[in-house]
Amino acid sequence: MIRIVLASHGRLAEGMRESVRLIMGNTDAVTTICAYCEPGISLGEQIERTLSLFAPEDKVIVVTDVFGGSVNNEFMKYIKKDCFYLIAGMNMPLVIQLLTMDDTEHVEEALDTYLLEARKGIVNCNTLLKECEAVEEDF
Repeated sequence: MIRIVLASHGRLAEGMRESVRLIMGNTDAVTTICAYCEPGISLGEQIERTLSLFAPEDKVIVVTDVFGGSVNNEFMKYIKKDCFYLIAGMNMPLVIQLLTMDDTEHVEEALDTYLLEARKGIVNCNTLLKECEAVEEDF
């Protein structure tokens, strides 16, 4: 089974899950870790507790908020585990695509495709408008 973990500094992961739920409906496949929100519980403990919920044969895809941040760095300790995939740079198009992933897909190939598609959704709208206006002026 594919398991998706959204992990962030603060409550971004929860917010992402709720936003995706508005579009996709059921998000039971998604678990969240909101780092530094539970006093007395370390991020390491949160990660261990979350990963212990999954079966050894599960494919676990972790999406963190920012590359190089403490949340992403803590998950780097698990990167050599079988069936464990770590992606930094959480965004809604990526999470939606992960939720549509078929358990039979080759995960690494699918992730590469999904990341390409998610990057296409990052657009400087001001620049895009200027480019469109320049094209219109040429006609």
